[in-house]
Parts: sequence; structure tokens; C-alpha cells
Amino acid sequence: MPDWQTIAASIAALIVLVLGSIGVGAKSYIAAWFEERKKRIGQKQNYDGMAEFAGIYNIADILAEEDFVDRIILFNGSNGGGVPAAGSSYYVTAIAGYSSIPGVHPERPYSGKLPVDGHYINLLLQLCKTGTVLCTTAEMPDRAYLRAYYEKEGVKQSIMLFLKLDNTKLVYFSVANYKREFTPAELSKIEMAALQARIVMRSELPKLD
Repeated sequence: MPDWQTIAASIAALIVLVLGSIGVGAKSYIAAWFEERKKRIGQKQNYDGMAEFAGIYNIADILAEEDFVDRIILFNGSNGGGVPAAGSSYYVTAIAGYSSIPGVHPERPYSGKLPVDGHYINLLLQLCKTGTVLCTTAEMPDRAYLRAYYEKEGVKQSIMLFLKLDNTKLVYFSVANYKREFTPAELSKIEMAALQARIVMRSELPKLD
């Protein structure tokens, strides 16, 4: 079986071909993310890790082409135990971000170890159960952390998309619109992209009690 460098080189070559058909903003986001992840994993990467790459590229490629997507942020959530639990401390961190506006880095305000409140914990629990969570800023509790984050960023509505849960981390996308709420047809497209990504990643929703 080829080593991970050979596999990575093949995927990188394929990505170059794919990137030729999408916008410059998406190119820089996806290429930069790939290079950073490749450095971080070194020679320990295995097939499952490459499947994770492929799944994330799949959804990023699809969504970055849509004019109703203003930004995408890839998040990692953790408290050392994987599944968020009500009443326990939990943190989320942005891993990478894409903006439809060239030169904008929407992930930077979320790049630290951000604490989340009970409202956000419940959203993440729902995400683990259903795979998607629709978040409308104006409908959130006044003191919710996520509402404060979104009002500062200018998000009207977002949808969280479950990607993966293991023993130590929850990985998910947040796809947002700054101008309006998504239409049902747009939400269907986003949810389909997330489903395709999970199929590539061989990821299933966790069975929570």
C-alpha cells in the first residue's frame, strides 16, 4: 500500500485540477488549509486521515461556489472527552475559514480557545444527534454567547454541519449568510454537501443516549 506522502501528492494534484474551476477565494482557503494540515500530521497520517481531508475538501469546494454562502468556518470542539455535556466546560476553536470577500479571514475572531455557554452546548448536542443545526441570530437568547459572536461578525443566519466526532474532538462546519436567511432550497444544498462529506469521511452520527 502506498505511503501517505504518495497518497497526499496524488490528492494534491487532483485538488489543483479542481481548484482551477472555482473562485480565487476558495482556492486560497482550500490550498492553505491543505498545506497547514499536511505539515501538522507529518508522516503519521493514514488512510482515515486522508478520507477526512477528502470529505472536508468536498464540502468546501461545493459550498464555496454558491453565491448564497458568505463564509465557512471549520471548527474543532473539545473538553477532553469529545461529546459536549450540559453543565461541563467546553471550548471551540476555528481551524480554518473561507470568505466570499477576498482578503477577509472570518476564522480569526474564533481562533482562540473560546468558551461556550449552555445555549451553545445544547446546539452542539443537537448537532451530534441530527447532523445539522440552523442558527438565526435574531432568535437566540439575548445573552447567548453565540448571539454576541454573530452580532459582532454580522451573521444573519448560519447552519452548523456535523463532520466527525471521536474520543477527543467534535469537528463541524459553520456556513453563514451576512445579508439574509437561507431559503429552503439553499439549506437543502448545504445539507446535501455535508452528507456527501460524511460519506467520504466514513463518518456517522454518534448514538447518544
